[in-house]
Amino acid sequence: MHDTQSMVGLRDDPDYMKKDTPYKVLYIFLMYMYLVGHPKAAEIEASQIEKLRISCATTKNFVDCGIFVMRHMEMFMGNHTRAWDCGFPKDERAKKTKCSLLRKKYAYKMLTCDINMHKDRVLKEANDLDNEIDK
Repeated sequence: MHDTQSMVGLRDDPDYMKKDTPYKVLYIFLMYMYLVGHPKAAEIEASQIEKLRISCATTKNFVDCGIFVMRHMEMFMGNHTRAWDCGFPKDERAKKTKCSLLRKKYAYKMLTCDINMHKDRVLKEANDLDNEIDK
């Protein structure tokens, strides 16, 4: 969205509020694409949303939604939805373990990425803490 736009106005639109999340995401995405004049905006607007039935879907885990999103983005290779597999187990306990491992992986990658302007400080503090623990 452009910095002069706000989500507040969308809450007043009854048609927007009746839509479920995939349609809302598409709407916001299209607003951006039209704003920047993207040549594929009309093509994407004409496409149909296909909701996936994901075998590892959960309805009670509200904490790990960011981990699920990042894993889906990491694993998506443009393949057809029927072949979609993001590597989460169906078992809730195993899924929680997988989320914990992925949280550590993503945190490490973000903290040590070259684009992170605080990378050197983070690594120094981690090294200092490691040395302190070894004493």
